[in-house]
Amino acid sequence: MTSQASSETGAEPGRESEPLAVADAGPEVDLDLLEDPLTLEVARLRQGMILGFVVLVAVGLAGIVLLLLIRSEVAALREQVIGFQAAVATQATAPTQPQPATSTEPQAAAPTEPEITEPMRMQGKAPSGADEFGALLLGNRQGTSVVEVFVDFQCPYCQRWDQQIGDDLINAALIEGSQVLVKVNPLAFLGETTADLSVPGASARAANAAACIAEYEEPAVLSRYIAAVYAAADPSEPAGQFPETQLVDIATTAGAGTQTTECIRTSEFMPYVAEVTRNSFVRGVGGTPTVILNGSVIPDPFASSELQALATAPS
Repeated sequence: MTSQASSETGAEPGRESEPLAVADAGPEVDLDLLEDPLTLEVARLRQGMILGFVVLVAVGLAGIVLLLLIRSEVAALREQVIGFQAAVATQATAPTQPQPATSTEPQAAAPTEPEITEPMRMQGKAPSGADEFGALLLGNRQGTSVVEVFVDFQCPYCQRWDQQIGDDLINAALIEGSQVLVKVNPLAFLGETTADLSVPGASARAANAAACIAEYEEPAVLSRYIAAVYAAADPSEPAGQFPETQLVDIATTAGAGTQTTECIRTSEFMPYVAEVTRNSFVRGVGGTPTVILNGSVIPDPFASSELQALATAPS
């Protein structure tokens, strides 16, 4: 019986029986491979939700901060408007105060006392009617009252000073027997674009014409020219004023001849004007008109009783 059972089961005697394989089971499946993709997707979803929540919180906080700032700005603006309205209301109810009258007439600068050093000898050619320092001479060269003037023919203050005092002072100096000598230094700096005046402006053109007259004409012609130039000057100092043709007409009307007008056209004394201007500033001249009487600077040449006395001296 035993042997028959053994043969029926197909087992060899003396061997333990092996478990039977399941038919058509197919290859084995790793359950971990089925779980990983799902876990990864869930993790990604969770991270996305957290990130989205953080972004929403940040946006919310930023919105709150922005709202607070806007409210603060609006409040500040409201306070400014209220203050402005209050100021306007106060001004409207306040009594009107008279306003000082305005004037377009140029006013003299505050009196100053610059220290002017000794004159410098000219290195270039000066007109025959000038001294060795370049000043144009009008009056008695041995006079006891020497008035040295630094002017720019475009300067509105110089224009006013000449019309108030300067013209009378020069005429008094030209009277026979006068003890007054007026020394005019014609500067050119207002509106000028080059220090050497290689591109001369209005001031340089007018100063050159004055030098030409001092070279070829009598002092009386120069006196008339100076008064006429100031009379024609535009106080607003336009760059185009004093063209060559106008200066020739002014000089001719003052009594100048053809040599003078040719000198004006050729700008013969432009280097002289540049040197006089440079030397004056080196000496300490800080503006025009600057007036020196017998070596002392006049603080306010518009109100000097000494200059007035010289200008009104009897003929």
